[in-house]
Amino acid sequence: LNLIENNIDLEEELSLTELEATINSEIPEINYNTDEKEDSSPDFIYIAEDMPLFQGGDVGNFRKWVIRHIKYPEMARRNGIGGRVFIRFIVEPDGTIKHVDILRSVDPSLDDEVIRVIQSSPRWTPGKQHGKAVRVAYSISVLFTLE
Repeated sequence: LNLIENNIDLEEELSLTELEATINSEIPEINYNTDEKEDSSPDFIYIAEDMPLFQGGDVGNFRKWVIRHIKYPEMARRNGIGGRVFIRFIVEPDGTIKHVDILRSVDPSLDDEVIRVIQSSPRWTPGKQHGKAVRVAYSISVLFTLE
């Protein structure tokens, strides 16, 4: 489920030309729950009736926040390294981001920067299933390009 496509140029040589968000798809390692049974393990994720919200809005608000906070690593810039980093994270019932994992790596410096920004995210309004806050997985990609 492709939710976002965006073309944005940032300062100097950095442009994150696309930030895509995919919710609960193509994440084979996670067991999704659609019933009311609960489990607190990191492998137990809901497909929520009400998806998590970031700063009062949808994942588009998160996309804008990531773009404002990400910095092209100097080492990658000097070496002309770019590409798309795919990452997965879980929005916990308390709204925190946990279990941040790289799904597809480009370069350790780019991977680390995406992880840094995702982990520094402010709390989300959690997703809900049957009126109760639950864990919800997100997968996004960040494309680093030099101009």
